[in-house]
Amino acid sequence: MANRKTAISLIVLFVAVAAAIACSAGIMSGSNPSTFIFTTARGDVLEFQKEGVHAFNPRWFAGEGIGWDIASMVVGIPALLISWLSFMRGSVRGGIVLEGMLAYFAYQYLMYVTGWAYNNLFLLYVAVYSLSALALVLVVQEIGADNLASHVSQRAPRRGLAGMMFFSGGLLLLMWLGKIVPALTHGEAPEMLNGAHTLIAQALDLGIIVPFALAAGVLLLRRSPWGYTLASIGIVKLLMMAIAIVAMVVVRSVVEGAWSWGEIGMFAVIAMVSLGFLVSLLRSLKAPAEAH
Repeated sequence: MANRKTAISLIVLFVAVAAAIACSAGIMSGSNPSTFIFTTARGDVLEFQKEGVHAFNPRWFAGEGIGWDIASMVVGIPALLISWLSFMRGSVRGGIVLEGMLAYFAYQYLMYVTGWAYNNLFLLYVAVYSLSALALVLVVQEIGADNLASHVSQRAPRRGLAGMMFFSGGLLLLMWLGKIVPALTHGEAPEMLNGAHTLIAQALDLGIIVPFALAAGVLLLRRSPWGYTLASIGIVKLLMMAIAIVAMVVVRSVVEGAWSWGEIGMFAVIAMVSLGFLVSLLRSLKAPAEAH
């Protein structure tokens, strides 16, 4: 529908501009390294950022935010705009990538609006995550689950893609529960709080990403049309998050002076594998009459 595509275009352009503003502010905050020492209510003595959009956040957390902003500025925003242009020309491949990019920005700015200490970009964060989610719904409606499935040929990596969804969902589930449950059994706060007020990333991952990924895997194995829709969103979002996490860990390592090579290597591999599955999926798309 023309009206729906117009709405999608307006939202995508707004998200791209707003995200560029937010990312620029985040990256520039790293040019002012002034900090102060603060003892949290839990008794943690930490270095906090003093100025910029990351003010009043632990320094390590601000470092990760700068890394995430760099990844979004360098890779995320260009990918969003390129996929949007392709989608507007009628490309299903472009639509698949656009869905995943909108999911990525919705997740990033939901994290920012709930996890960062309040700053002057609060309303911008709200607008980006809410409009990204709305545009995602509109693009999914525009493409249609049945229509997408009709374009997928037998060469699509259905089982491999399902396995990747199970892997990503299972990894997050085991990784976070493995740190939260022992702390609960001992009546202590998890060490990974490290000055944060609560476990924002873990809450979003366990409450949204894990069920989403597992559902995508199950639906793919059942050959449900919705399996390809969910998995295509999931693999693009996974690719972008792996790239972002590598950038986050690199900047955090520079800030802390200790390099986490294992973490960097693991997510670099996840990014490469995710890219491989995405390329394979996109190459498998044919005209509906040729798909089966």
